Amino acid sequence: MTNERLLQERAINTRNALKTAFIEHLERKGYLDTSIAEVAEIANSSVGAFQNHFGTKKGALITFWEDYCNQAAEELDATKGQFLAASDFEVEEFLFYTSKTLAELQEANIGLNQAMNVHFVKDRTIHQKTIEIMEMFVGMIFEVVSTKTNVKVSPEAARFAAQIIITLNLNYTLGGARLLPANAEARHRGIARSAAAHIV
Repeated sequence: MTNERLLQERAINTRNALKTAFIEHLERKGYLDTSIAEVAEIANSSVGAFQNHFGTKKGALITFWEDYCNQAAEELDATKGQFLAASDFEVEEFLFYTSKTLAELQEANIGLNQAMNVHFVKDRTIHQKTIEIMEMFVGMIFEVVSTKTNVKVSPEAARFAAQIIITLNLNYTLGGARLLPANAEARHRGIARSAAAHIV
């Protein structure tokens, strides 16, 4: 193996270690109490390496948030394909599945969601990627329901349904919305019924 190849592999391993440490630290301590020095120490790396890969703490957050959004886009594409290809289709069942899938993604990335929630309040310019994913979610609901049923769903109705699913799941994941059932099945069934009410 050449020196150049070894250096590339080492850089990738360092980046991955820093990413893992950063995301774990976010979940444990929150964005405001996460320090680059602590993240570098956990990753057996250095502050300089962190800055070389991501620049600043906010730079790292945005980089990893974009990775998360790309993962969400892939999940949405897979869900859309799955339901467009299905022989049997029910609107509530589709919305139940999308609610469950979205919640799993949000829960697996709770530290990132908490951190971005802090930034959404302070800096409205950094969440363009989030808006793109939300629009993609709206588009998926509109396309799948329009294609698979005789319901004349409007873009506005799809937007309300998407917002209900996104907001209720995120609020629950972040510790709010505790009036919703603790049982995941019951919670997602309820969210699906509420979202479906705006479509059918």
